[in-house]
Amino acid sequence: ISSHAGEGIRAVPGRPSEEPLWTKDFVFGTVTNFVLSCNYFMLTVVMTAYAMDVYGAPASLAAFCASIFIIGTLFARLASPKLMQKLGRKPLLFAGAIADCILTGLYLVDAPLALLMGIRLLHGFSYGTCSTTIATMVTAVIPPARKGEGIGYYMLSVTLGAAIGPFAGILLSRHLSYETLFFVSAAVILVALPCIAILKPGKRIVTAA
Repeated sequence: ISSHAGEGIRAVPGRPSEEPLWTKDFVFGTVTNFVLSCNYFMLTVVMTAYAMDVYGAPASLAAFCASIFIIGTLFARLASPKLMQKLGRKPLLFAGAIADCILTGLYLVDAPLALLMGIRLLHGFSYGTCSTTIATMVTAVIPPARKGEGIGYYMLSVTLGAAIGPFAGILLSRHLSYETLFFVSAAVILVALPCIAILKPGKRIVTAA
């Protein structure tokens, strides 16, 4: 018995891994992703109505104001691996979250419709950068034996954001004002900043030359 005293806990076939899943980095990373998702869904569900109500845009153009966000996200997905390699995961995530907050605040500016579209495009890029980077960081801290379980819990943050975000967005815009919605959406992103500050950057990505 004594010869095994220092070997720690061994994995037993048929029993769950003893490796911890709910570490500090996993929890704060998942919270960060939830906050990002809330901001995204809060704004997306009302953007078409906002463009029509405030700018008098036709329905097709107003819908494009909402969907152009996805174009920015697509570009971010393609650019994020190189940006993570060049800047590092944590600095990129922090910069993206700050950009998210600033761009959300810019919706309050009385600007032409074309500028609103530009803001939406840039906001999509910053969101795509953040969501790609945080996913990379969180999956890196999930124990290999618990990848399926960990990714399932992590993706639950998106599901919750998709449930709470639209409800909050419609409630605020209908019963208060669009300005209140934008203020709240920007404040929501601020919650992510201390979470990101606590996160460890993880291993640096290495790509072939």
